[in-house]
Amino acid sequence: MEALARWEHPEKGLVPPIDFIDHAEEYDFIDWLDEVICRRACKDMKELMDQTGKRFMLSVNISAVHIRKQDFADRIEAILYETGFPAEYLAIEITETS
Repeated sequence: MEALARWEHPEKGLVPPIDFIDHAEEYDFIDWLDEVICRRACKDMKELMDQTGKRFMLSVNISAVHIRKQDFADRIEAILYETGFPAEYLAIEITETS
């Protein structure tokens, strides 16, 4: 499964990531955005896995800007700890804009 983010704009409707990731990187809130999406996806998938008893791979796109940060691995590890999502089922992919 893949976590896909969409921005629900009040006037434009659902805006795809290709239209807002560049801005998130430029204005330096991409770390926050990546972490919110990853945390939510891990939490939701953990709940689904617990409910069904099945295991699913989860792919999350992360900006190369975020991956290059020194504390990136620690931040992902904290999300896995908080959500209880098993690390072996998480795939990190680099965003298309990178």
